[in-house]
Formats: sequence, structure tokens, C-alpha cells
Amino acid sequence: MARKAFFTPAETDDPSKSVDPASPVKPKRRPPIANGGATAPHYIANAIKSQEGRTYQDIPVERISASAISDRLDVTEDIASLMGSIEANGQQVPIVVRIVEGENPYEIVVGRRRLEAMRRLGRKTIRGFVSRMTDRDAFIAQGIENNGRLETSYIEKARAVSLARDAGIEQTEIGQFLATSAPNISVMERIYRGLGEEIVQAIGPARGVGRRKWDAAEKVAAALRSLGEEPTSFVDSGVEDSVERFEAFVSRGEAALEPSSPAPAAAAPRGVKPERRKHLDGRLASLRKPGQLTLKATGPLDERFLTFLEERLHALHEEFENEPDVED
Repeated sequence: MARKAFFTPAETDDPSKSVDPASPVKPKRRPPIANGGATAPHYIANAIKSQEGRTYQDIPVERISASAISDRLDVTEDIASLMGSIEANGQQVPIVVRIVEGENPYEIVVGRRRLEAMRRLGRKTIRGFVSRMTDRDAFIAQGIENNGRLETSYIEKARAVSLARDAGIEQTEIGQFLATSAPNISVMERIYRGLGEEIVQAIGPARGVGRRKWDAAEKVAAALRSLGEEPTSFVDSGVEDSVERFEAFVSRGEAALEPSSPAPAAAAPRGVKPERRKHLDGRLASLRKPGQLTLKATGPLDERFLTFLEERLHALHEEFENEPDVED
């Protein structure tokens, strides 16, 4: 039996924030990326219907198996604070499991960090809802819960999408549920599969690193492999912060791929004409060629503006790299 699970919810043990796992959770910091998706009424209704007949009970921790799909690379992230909260206040938010076939009769659907915290605390049981769900129902239920947890990183989402596809969930279903296009789903799959599980695990979630940077990292990994290098050897495990570990990997990889002497500039493809434009009422002209952009003052122009523009290049590049993807 194929097991599918998609996203996990915000982890909290604040009694004031306790919610029924079948109920939609409203985003706390920003609205969903698009209308529909996990917040669509028919998904919420289906999720509630799928959990009819569930029971609330103390579940043996050792009888709960991991889900096949997860959007968290590190379930132990900030686990100490969650353990402290549970020790001080008890378990305030129930988990959700579903009945499955296999050695263990339960599979975690919602609450992986709560389960991990209880295991580390040596608790034998954990309070939760037990339900019979299809793979699709579990996928939907977890995604709705995840609508309230917004810190999932790009690569974690790409990984979850790819594992969901491996587990048999159709691309169209994933796209509808995430309110994103098929091309975006395909890009996520390509980046994750191109990097591979080992290197993704080695780098970690790298929260805040967007699609363009991960795309560049995937190309670096592919180029290293073409030279017979193992990309994971370029990940510095001594760097604690995941984002810094990502940046160090790309930097080290690019340095290893750099030729000993500068490569000649690529010639413009045949038939491609330089594009000339005028800006600022004709006071600034630009010449655009493949791989080249030339700016020239052609009228009265404050020299300080050119200096300002030059100094802003790095910031403009950072803004470009962090620009959110445009949904189709």
C-alpha cells in the first residue's frame, strides 16, 4: 500500500491556539500565494468528511511510523523549546494518525515534531486522533493544516512535491492543491532530483533561499558530477547555519569549476542584433548584447547618478535573486 503524506502543521503547544486538526487554520503573516489551493472550500469539506468516524485516544508512540512524504528536512529543529513547553504545560495539541497496513498500525499525518518531542521525553503514549484516510485524503488534510505554517523553505516544498509524485499523486492534483502551475511543479521536481536527497539533506532547509539560487546550485552540482566530482564533498558540515552552508557550497563549487585562464567572451549568435535604447529623455543610452549591457551618458546627467547606479548593482542583483516566482 502506497503511503502518502504531504505537509505538517505549525507546531505549538499553546492552549489558546489548540485547534481541531480537521479545521482550516488561518495564515498568521500573509495570505495564501493564490486563491484556491489548500483554502478552497471543496478541499476543506473533503478533509472534514474524510475524518468522520475518527477516535480520540492515547496512542502508543512506538506503534506510529513515519510518513513517506514530509516537507521538513530536520524534524529536530528547535525541538528543545517544544519539549520544554510540553514538560511545563503538557501536550496541548493532538496529533493526527491514520490506520495503515504494516508492522506498525499507525502512520503520522499531522504533528511530526510533537511526536519527536514526546519520544525524546520518553513518553510512552501521545494523545491524538485516529482516522481511516485514503492517501489523497491524508495529502489534503496535511496541506490544510500546513496553510497556517508558512516557514517551509523552497527546497523543502520541492522535496515534498517530488516525494508526492513518487508516491503516485498526480501533478495536476498537486498543482491544484498548491494553487500553482504545472511548470512550477516541474521546476521544483527538476531542482530537487537534480540535486538529490543526499546533498539536500547535507545543506538543509536554507530558509529564505529562493528558486533562482537553488536552480543555480543544481547546475553547479550537475557540472561537478560531469567532472567526476561528488557534490556533497563541497558542503561544509562545519558551517552551522543552513543558509551559510548553501552559500558556501555554491561558492566552493563555482571556484572548482572555474578554468585556470579566463574563457573568451561568447560571440553573439548570428542574426541577433544589438538593441539600443534611450532613457531619461535621451540623457542616457543603453546598448544590449547577449551577455553585455553598456550604459552611456548622452546628455546632461548628474555624475552622482552614475555612481549611485554603480553602487546599487549588488543590491539590485540581490533583489532579483530573491524575487518571488510569478504564478501562471
